[in-house]
Amino acid sequence: LPQLAEPVLLNAARVQMTGPALQMDRIVFTAGGVTGTGDYRYVPGAPRPHQFHLGLGDSSVAAIGALLKPTIFREHSLLDRALNLGRESPPAWLETMQADGFVQARTLLVEDTELHRVRAHVEWDGSTITLPDLAAAGDKFTVASKLTIRLSGATPRYIATARITGLPWQGGTVNGTVAAQTSGADEAGLLSNLRLSGTFDAQEPTVPPLGELDAATGQFEADWRDQNVAVRFPRLRIVNAEGDIWTGAGTPGAQPGEVILQLTNHTRRMILAGSLTDERRSWVEQ
Repeated sequence: LPQLAEPVLLNAARVQMTGPALQMDRIVFTAGGVTGTGDYRYVPGAPRPHQFHLGLGDSSVAAIGALLKPTIFREHSLLDRALNLGRESPPAWLETMQADGFVQARTLLVEDTELHRVRAHVEWDGSTITLPDLAAAGDKFTVASKLTIRLSGATPRYIATARITGLPWQGGTVNGTVAAQTSGADEAGLLSNLRLSGTFDAQEPTVPPLGELDAATGQFEADWRDQNVAVRFPRLRIVNAEGDIWTGAGTPGAQPGEVILQLTNHTRRMILAGSLTDERRSWVEQ
């Protein structure tokens, strides 16, 4: 298949053809490092004639990304780019692709994080792929999101929104909303172009200089600099166990993942430094 970097090996399938229509059930397949089961329909005349259900076993984003490399990254020679004045023309198969399907994965590895019960509805219209209801669960948290991938340029663009519930942090839990945008064809490019923003609501975390908190809410922004995350908090509101209210903002520190919080209440001012990515680095008052 032109969309995939490796051939699809059908270990088993039940096939029925009626004129131009095709129906395949009980499919057991292997493609590169990805294995699974499913069914496929080709329905002539339908708005999205390619229709499918796929159930994947244990897989990883890296393996799926490698398999989809011809779709998400198309190599062009210098002459091709010069003749097109820098514009990238999608291949004919991509411009005419119309598909609708559902994908599930038992376990999906994203870097060092293992996600379970992964499921997504896929709407593929030419050079735009939309996953309107992508959902997954970690050990103690859940994610519900929408992802759009635009493939019309030289490198893919990703636009996502997500709702995260129950994420463990500093002995408490965090719920939040995230908007993300990035572009690139490899991990380095995706990270260097990644921009995040959103809101959060942390319940009962412990930040040593402030002790156990009732809640911490606010807005955040993040990007990557030299492969390290830089986080800003334009607005913060913190309520400790005694009912004291602190407000302020946060800016990136000198160390990877470090944030400097500047907080005030009605009687004093406090500056805290700590890490959002390494809980072994305690928060300290400066």
